[in-house]
Amino acid sequence: MIIAVDVDNVLNNLQEAVIKVFNQRYGTKYTMSDFNHYNVSECLSKEDAINFIALYSEPGIYDTVAPLQDSQKVLTKLKNAGHEVYLVTQSKPSIFEEKTKWIKYHYHIDDSHIVCMKNKWLFKCDVMVEDNLENLLGGHHYDRICFDYQWNRNVRDEVYGIHRVSNWQEAINVINKMN
Repeated sequence: MIIAVDVDNVLNNLQEAVIKVFNQRYGTKYTMSDFNHYNVSECLSKEDAINFIALYSEPGIYDTVAPLQDSQKVLTKLKNAGHEVYLVTQSKPSIFEEKTKWIKYHYHIDDSHIVCMKNKWLFKCDVMVEDNLENLLGGHHYDRICFDYQWNRNVRDEVYGIHRVSNWQEAINVINKMN
């Protein structure tokens, strides 16, 4: 199977890391539960949203990011089982090199399996693992696995055939059933 895996908030804890940096820098007390929309402009004041969004592409932000539990082990299992695993991520050009270095260091993925694209639903795959509903709902040619967050709970999973998971152990169980 060809498996497309998102990076931010699926393989890593980017949102948590950005919240921590933002709170330290601006003296706020935001938590993950404050982000109930994928678009942070819907969750924060205009000024906070501008400053928060800027952190996603600030040099050094990936120094604060960590892999999600079991993500490295599960990706290795998937590759060893013969699946083609592609990390498909959206990224500003200014941060893509830093993100790519982070990916290679933590996941030992070569350049040919790292794809940068905004409209991920155009990527041809058998399974897409994502946290952004826009990418999961846009395509009809793949099975959908959604990492559960407050910002993606506004859809009826059964209508769209979404398999919702909380962690990588649940994700690999779903993938194994699909296979």
